[in-house]
Amino acid sequence: MPGAFKLDLSQVLADETNVVWVDLRGETDEERKKAKNILLNTFHFHYLTVEDCLETRNAPKIEAFTDYFYFIVHGVRPGETSPANFATKELDGYLGKNFVVTFHIERFRSIKLVKQQVRSSTFACTRGAAYLLHQILDQLVDYYMPLVDEFDVEINSLEERVLTMKRGTNAILEEIMDLRRSVARIKRISSRQLEVLYRMSHGEFPQIPTNTLPFLSQSGAQAIWQGTTSWTNPDTGTLHTGVPIRMRINLSGGIATWVTQARWRRSARRRGAEAQRWQAEADRLGRERQAAVAADRQLAAANR
Repeated sequence: MPGAFKLDLSQVLADETNVVWVDLRGETDEERKKAKNILLNTFHFHYLTVEDCLETRNAPKIEAFTDYFYFIVHGVRPGETSPANFATKELDGYLGKNFVVTFHIERFRSIKLVKQQVRSSTFACTRGAAYLLHQILDQLVDYYMPLVDEFDVEINSLEERVLTMKRGTNAILEEIMDLRRSVARIKRISSRQLEVLYRMSHGEFPQIPTNTLPFLSQSGAQAIWQGTTSWTNPDTGTLHTGVPIRMRINLSGGIATWVTQARWRRSARRRGAEAQRWQAEADRLGRERQAAVAADRQLAAANR
């Protein structure tokens, strides 16, 4: 019964030694209605955050209140997201002293995975609600890494095709435009999401104890967000991991600039490989000379 569930949950929350995770889904109108009732009447969250929570297409953000904070993050849609179509889904949540509440209209594999981990081992719960939230966020952004690899492959492929084609076509231009839109969207989402993670990991919220801050600040989750944010950084031109970017699409510069830069990079790679070959040859000759000198010394010592 809904009333009994509300009473039981309230009693569990009242005991601060308990760590509670309430995961709410809103796939149907009935589920959203029940979720709204729990958010407003059991947890007593601010009604404006509940309105944001039940809606979609909100940008990542974080808002602080006296006993909790509210956040929005985005996960990728596996199978649907590609370099030509960067699609995300929204995860809303609240963190209190001893509880985590998550709400999502679409299903998350990361949420399912953390549930399986909690059922098999209570380790995450024993470390507190903030550490449990870290586990959820860490798993959520893990699904961005394959997308980063796909972008790198697509950029390489486009570059090679542009450099080898004899004349431009509308088809290749459309691919470039699709990729440019996806890069712009991932930059926009990741920069805001990085701000959310940054604020969580720098002691701004009393709901996150000091001993949990390192997990949020040094996790692979935040590193990935930094990498995607600097992906199209015009100053560095590198990924967070140090991998050079092979393409930055800029309409004002045009395709000609992009192709010219790509040719320079290809020439630099070719010259670098040639320099390595010459260095290897020099090392070989040096070893031969050292061997010859050693042989001459041995011969001279034998003739004495």
